[in-house]
Amino acid sequence: MKKTLLLIATMLLLAACEKQIDIDIEYTEPQVVVMSQNNAGNHVSLTLTYSRPVFGTYYIRNGEDYFQQITDATATLSINGTSSITATRTGNTYSFAYTPQPNDQLNLSIAVPGHKAVTATATVPHTPSLTNVNFRREGTSMHYETYFDSSTVSFTLTDNNATTDYYSIRLRCIDTAVLVKRNYYDSILGYDTVYHDRYLNFECVDYLIVHNSDLGSLVGDLDPVSTSTYYGDELLFTDAEINGLSHTIKLSPFSYHYNDSYYDEDYYYEEVYYGEMTEYHAQVILEVTNLTRDLYLFRQTVDSYSYDDLLGTFTEPVQIHSNIDGGIGIFGVGILQTSTFHFDD
Repeated sequence: MKKTLLLIATMLLLAACEKQIDIDIEYTEPQVVVMSQNNAGNHVSLTLTYSRPVFGTYYIRNGEDYFQQITDATATLSINGTSSITATRTGNTYSFAYTPQPNDQLNLSIAVPGHKAVTATATVPHTPSLTNVNFRREGTSMHYETYFDSSTVSFTLTDNNATTDYYSIRLRCIDTAVLVKRNYYDSILGYDTVYHDRYLNFECVDYLIVHNSDLGSLVGDLDPVSTSTYYGDELLFTDAEINGLSHTIKLSPFSYHYNDSYYDEDYYYEEVYYGEMTEYHAQVILEVTNLTRDLYLFRQTVDSYSYDDLLGTFTEPVQIHSNIDGGIGIFGVGILQTSTFHFDD
């Protein structure tokens, strides 16, 4: 008994011990942050901000973290070493009158007063080759809630054996529904048309692409054997296992529902809610993008950071990939190929 009491007392004393450790963190000047994720079909653009040092000024705007914008820079884009375009500016957004073309060599140069030159390069990838695209829909829509149980999206991706390719796959769903508006006494007050545009979570069971992708399911991450299943809303992968092949990929979208299916509001002092859905139109869009290597690595590390942040304290630090010389951030391009499927209820 005495030994037990002595042990408890010792543990309490150890728990009460504190030692202050001073860490001298050197102040660093804010860096230029370039954010430029571009899709072929749109003009190249970028935003510029300053990074915030650990002990620097903390900005809050509309309740969100805010970084100081750069509005006095000059940005120039060179295409294939021949033509050069100067960006037009709106706020801290800089836009070029240029639409990316496959295999174009891009050189970005940014001059910010008081900072060293900022540069980046990118080579526009080729367009993904998709064939045999098919959507098999199983499921229903009711009360502004859509179910895709047992639905599948499949397609054949023909990879280019002359290059190393970096792909992104997403499923986008755009819905329009007409809902009956009723009051507390169940009287019809009218009809509202509501619209949503969102990305669907989906499952992909394909070892050749999933095991070298950015993230698998939580089970897959905890169990290395389960590396053939992906769950999320954007599958990033390389052609390491399918280089030069025609490979069929199957996706299984998951059910989802809208959190605002029903809500209350003041309508002539009567409670109002949305009842049955009288009309529904939707389109599911398959998006397959061929990314530059740097853009792929940037998205991959951002996803890894977000995923590790969800797991909490016991995770390794994630270094966000950057290809900006003289600053931090990303300059990349993706070429998007889409297929759209329409259905009504």
